[in-house]
Amino acid sequence: MSTPEETTSPENETVPMQWTLPSAAGPRERPLWWALLLLLTLVAYVPAIRSNFIWDDNRHVTENKNLRDTQGLVNIWTQRGLINGGTPQYYPLTHTMYWLEYQAWGAEPLGYHLVNVLLHGISAILVWEILRRLKVPGAWAAAAIWALHPINIESVAWVSEGKNVLAGVCFFGAILAYLEGKGIGEGSGVGVQGSGKKSIPPLGWFGISLGLFVCALLSKTVACSMPAVMVLILWWKKELKAKDFAILLPFVVVGLALGLGTAQMEREYVGAVGPEWDQLTWVHRILIAGRALWFYAATLVMPVNQSFIYTRWDVGAAWQWVFPIGAVVAIGALVLSRKRLGDGPLVAVLYFAGTLVPALGFFNVYPMRYSFVADHFQYLSGLGLIVLAVVVLSKVLRSTPVAAVGTVMLIGALMGATWVRASAFYDEITLWQDTVAKNPECWMAHHNLGVALQKDAIEYLKANNPEAIAAAQSEMTEAEKQYKRTLEINPKHEWAHFGLGTLYMLERRMPEAKAELEKSIPNSPNPSQSYAQLGLLMVETHKFDEAEPYLRKALELEDRPLNKNRYIPIHLAETRIALAKILEAKNDMPDAEGLYRDALQIKPGNREARLRLGILLGAGGDIADAAEHFKYILRDHPEDFEAWKYLGNALAMKGDVRFGEMALQQSLKIKPDQKDVLATLELIHHPATMPTTRATTQAATRPATTTTSK
Repeated sequence: MSTPEETTSPENETVPMQWTLPSAAGPRERPLWWALLLLLTLVAYVPAIRSNFIWDDNRHVTENKNLRDTQGLVNIWTQRGLINGGTPQYYPLTHTMYWLEYQAWGAEPLGYHLVNVLLHGISAILVWEILRRLKVPGAWAAAAIWALHPINIESVAWVSEGKNVLAGVCFFGAILAYLEGKGIGEGSGVGVQGSGKKSIPPLGWFGISLGLFVCALLSKTVACSMPAVMVLILWWKKELKAKDFAILLPFVVVGLALGLGTAQMEREYVGAVGPEWDQLTWVHRILIAGRALWFYAATLVMPVNQSFIYTRWDVGAAWQWVFPIGAVVAIGALVLSRKRLGDGPLVAVLYFAGTLVPALGFFNVYPMRYSFVADHFQYLSGLGLIVLAVVVLSKVLRSTPVAAVGTVMLIGALMGATWVRASAFYDEITLWQDTVAKNPECWMAHHNLGVALQKDAIEYLKANNPEAIAAAQSEMTEAEKQYKRTLEINPKHEWAHFGLGTLYMLERRMPEAKAELEKSIPNSPNPSQSYAQLGLLMVETHKFDEAEPYLRKALELEDRPLNKNRYIPIHLAETRIALAKILEAKNDMPDAEGLYRDALQIKPGNREARLRLGILLGAGGDIADAAEHFKYILRDHPEDFEAWKYLGNALAMKGDVRFGEMALQQSLKIKPDQKDVLATLELIHHPATMPTTRATTQAATRPATTTTSK
């Protein structure tokens, strides 16, 4: 705590302040306060740092093939991320961050969460620097409250919202650079020794500000409000000049261009179109905006019962006009009270409302399908009301002990609330269970909980022990309940039918599985997955002739150009593998080989596709290529006896008898008494009897496959 001092209020009047915290910290002290902000943020977000990936993180990270190599990095910047499993919004800086993280630690969630928290902490430091330069009372406390407020959990704890925290750093950095260019604040643009020589001229700072603003937009275009924020700040500080409009013009042009581009992509590729939006008139959108403003203000004051997805309220009722009218009245009252209250409160409220505009319902965004509000929408905007509250309290709490104790208690309470709320983001099951408990009519949460439970059940089944099987059965039973509850709330939800179909396949309830998968096709924005699953179901029931049309239909739909309303095409390697095996049994080797290769393009690590391709190549006489595929499998699966067996066959036929025999012996160590391996070893020991024709090679390497329909 600093000593009592005279502090300038947002209204430019001198007020005796007793709880300034480090507002007047010098250059040597400020790093200590930066470190404290960062430390408090890290401690509060420990549960988030220890969390796993959740919803949409697969699209951004774990299944985004653009993160794998340099060509993917090029795609991020030149192809809008629309190929190789990328995401549609043109946020290339965010995805470059993911690319760098993937190169550093792959698909381990710890690093991604830690980066998000550190970026949030850096934003808090920038917020303090901005408020300190603007002479806002309680600047450090305001920055700490914003950093630790649980309303920001969704942005920080969710890897997919790395775009929010990265945009925040660039957004606040752009404001700070502009203030430097204007010479606003202590020591702005002045050397360390206070010589008065500016190391960077004003135009240089404005250029830095513009560069950071562009970076913010390329992270997430919600930052497009920055030029308007600067106008508000400069007007408030009586520093707004005609030349500022000229300087800010490029900011406005770039912000509008990228912001409108985002709105277009939301409609065309993300899927923010359809009945959920068509029924909304401009009157409805005004009602939504008014209610959303008050909702966000209320959650800042009382961050209780937070939910990943809030109830999507009905619009149109006449009583809801109280919200937009109330917002207009509140702003009007602040305008009329400027002489008494000053301009600060008006600026704070306009900042809050203005930075929320992109998410108030005037533009179609995909989450509006489920809810009109979300915590991560107010990541930047919440700061406005927090600062206003701190300034008001700073005028009321003039007693140093009361202010100090109150500040510490509030920061402690917020840290505790953030810790508790962050725990809900541990994994998908935890997140969706929390959401269902708070929003029981959210059909999407019920469906996603079913999907998460089903995935967990599959992992249990892989363990193949009685306890794991019992746990899997319990989770499959609960998943079925969640899918059925989804359909009770939303009978046309195609993915719930698809989920039930795949769940019934897992439980070997094949007739029920077929019925549910067929129900999933009519309303599906991308039915290829349903056709593919139907084909796989037919394969599992040995109805190969029925399987082939389904699989071909799935591939036909997958191969179409990117569907509007579905920005990530579903390329199932399993579809190609299943069809390739059917074609292989029909002796259509060239097409089967092509499908196996396609499957490996989609999933290079797919063991079955690589094994079958190797067998096929060996049967065709391409022994060297076949051997490479078997070696590839053994790098990841050294105990794969089939890979050792077929590698031994291939090497022996290639003439490398010594290593071929060693590979075959290795397969016998893993699985003894393989008669076919023993027979091959016998042939190796009697070279004169080694097969030399393609027919005998094929017979020795390719297992028989039947296509009999049942």
